[in-house]
Parts: sequence; C-alpha cells; structure tokens
Amino acid sequence: MKPLSSSVLLGASTLEMHLRQYATSEVVLRFAHQPNLFASGYVLSTAALAENIARRTVKSGAVVKVDYVVIDYDAADDERTFRAPIARIAPVPGINYRRVITRRHAKERIACSIDSSEIASNLATLYRCILEASLSLRHSLAMIGFPVASRSHCRSVVRRSFDVLDALLISNPRLSDATALHNTWVLQEAFSCRPVQVTKGYQWLASHSEERLSLTSELLRASPELSQRLIWAICENCFRRMRVRTSIVEGDVITERRKCRSCDACSEEALLRFHCTIDSSAGPCPSFVPSVYLDDIMDRYVGDHSASVYYPGSYLHAQEATRILERAESAGMQTSRLPTPDWCPTMSELAWIWDSKITDAKFCGLLGRISACMAWSLTPGSFAENFEDRVNALQRRRAESPQGEFITPASVITRAVDITTQDI
Repeated sequence: MKPLSSSVLLGASTLEMHLRQYATSEVVLRFAHQPNLFASGYVLSTAALAENIARRTVKSGAVVKVDYVVIDYDAADDERTFRAPIARIAPVPGINYRRVITRRHAKERIACSIDSSEIASNLATLYRCILEASLSLRHSLAMIGFPVASRSHCRSVVRRSFDVLDALLISNPRLSDATALHNTWVLQEAFSCRPVQVTKGYQWLASHSEERLSLTSELLRASPELSQRLIWAICENCFRRMRVRTSIVEGDVITERRKCRSCDACSEEALLRFHCTIDSSAGPCPSFVPSVYLDDIMDRYVGDHSASVYYPGSYLHAQEATRILERAESAGMQTSRLPTPDWCPTMSELAWIWDSKITDAKFCGLLGRISACMAWSLTPGSFAENFEDRVNALQRRRAESPQGEFITPASVITRAVDITTQDI
C-alpha cells in the first residue's frame, strides 16, 4: 500500500507531472484560505499561478477550475482575516494592517458568525487609507524607476474595488461571504483566472460528513494522544472556539463536557458531527470544526478534486499534518482511498513574480505582501497580461536555473514565513 504521507507534492514540476494525466476530464484545484479582507498579492497569486500552470499543462479538452474553499470557521481575530494589508512608506517601507473589526469585538468568534453590517461604518476610512497608501507607494516606486500606472488609473482601480465590495456587503449578510466573493472577483478581473467557484467553509464541513467522521475516528484509534488536538467546539452563546477533548465510546467519537472561557456557558458531552450547526445573527455556523492539522489531513482524503493548493505560509501546517499521518500510519492506520496530492509554491517563486523589476532592496517583498488590489492599481496596462508575462518569465527562469532553485520548498518557505510575518 502506498504510504499515506507520500502524497505531499510541493514543487511546481511535480504539480505539472501530476496534471499531465488529465486529457478530457475536469481539473479542480482546491484553494482553501481564510476570507481575507483585500487579500494580499501572495495569497491570491498562489491560486492564480496554480490555475495558470494547470491550463498550460493539461492536454486540450480538459476543463480547469479553481474551487475557493472559504475557511470561514477560523477565528475572526486571526491576524489577517478582517485586516487589510496596506503599504507603509515611512519611516521604512513595510506593511500596516488596517482593522475593520476590533480585536475586542471579534475576540475568538468564528468568522462566519460576523454580520456584514459590522464593518459598514469603517469602509470610508479604509478607502481613504488604501487610496492614499497606493498613491504614495506609486510615487516611491516611480522614483526608483519601477514602471507604474497613472494617478488616475490608480484612483480608478481602488474606487472600483470598493464599489464592488460595497455591493457585496449589501447583498451578503455574512461578512465572510462578501470578502470571499470579493477575492474571487479580484482573481478573475486582475489575474484573468477562469470563473472561480466559492464553497462556504461551514457547508464544506457538512459535505462528506461521514467520511470526515470516519477519518477522525481512525486517527484517534491509531494515535490516542491526539484527543486534545483535533477538534474545536463552538460556543452556542458567543460563537467562540473552545478546545475540546475527544474519545471513542462504543464506536462513536464523543466530545467532553466543556465550559466557554469567554461567557462561562456550559455544554454537555455530545456526539461529534460535522454537519451539525448553530444559529448566529449572520446565519448558521458549525457546532464543531477541525484543527488546522486535521483540516489539512481531510484535504487529502475528502471531496472530488485534482490537487489542493496551499499558500506558502501554510507549509508548516502541512508539514505537521504529514508527521501526524506518518505516526498514525506506523500505528496501523489504513484508509480505503489514496490521498490526493498537495501543492505549495515556494515563496521564492511568488516573490520573483512580484519583485523581478524592483532594484531597490528596501521595496523587495512589498508588492506581493500588500493588498492585491493595491498592487493592481499600480500596474500600467492590463494587470492580467503583466501577470501572464511574469509567469512566462518565471517558467523560463526555472528552466534555466540550477535544479532546485525554484522547486525546493522547505528552507525557502521556512525563511519566507519569517519574512511575511515580520511586520505584524
């Protein structure tokens, strides 16, 4: 039997090798990420690069699609979920994260419990901040010889982005739905991706719920020490996540009695069921959610997709999920299906796409880390064409570079994790 942990594919060349088998079928790339407000260039270009590679690689007749699985069951106070990454020029170039929901208000509520109306009063201020920062960065880049768009183009793109977001907030009562749809709009408009399917995370958890439960049970049987690491319970009163101990009783996975640290509400022990929901002002929320490691493991075994696409910062999560699988495998865990492959671009690939024309070291790494809408507003002509040109150049550079320069993820991504979090 093929080892469970051997499914991890992290290099672009191995993704291409995997995709060559598709000739007349549908290629679905599952891109799972939080519903970030004005997601960064690195985040969205991960999905765009994967789709670009797939379109180039699969034989004619195959249909390539990106399925954006919105991790709306993550905590709303995550460092980037509802904060916009905006360029900071002084005293040195860097990133500021502008909140639209205060940490005190969000606490550890899951994102899908947040109503869209909770940020409406902050949009005008956010618009001014992004526009001013875009124009300031445009001026600074022009001073070092970087090709930039006109001021009117810059203003137009920022205004258009906010108009779309405003319309989505009005038509979607759940904030995570609106921000996720805005990200797919950017993917299609700015990166020229094919139509992107959006799958709401809480609904994704409910799909294939029996498969998820069976996989969780297998992991617990093989590795009982995981009993406190796999599951979060959601408080029915304040919608905050709580770590919960799990055990297997007469074949069922049982969650222990728990008390919310935020509101002191208590819940009795219950059967673990991923399709169960509770009601919030924004709509239904899951009663139980997997830890990030269990989520990554489920990515490999649940659902119909060709490959899972990870943002480089997720590499450490995927690495730990692989270790958990290896330990469970050594303890006798077996499954009836083979895992689908994972793909994670290296940070050096993404950084080269964004920074290949920047010669001033102070600005290196900045364009990919700011909002993709900001980066789009700075680019003259068609951003999609510019992105396609940069990907073409990357493919040539990869072919000309020593083996491994762009397809060896571990050391590069580990360094990149430090780089992408240094301004938080």
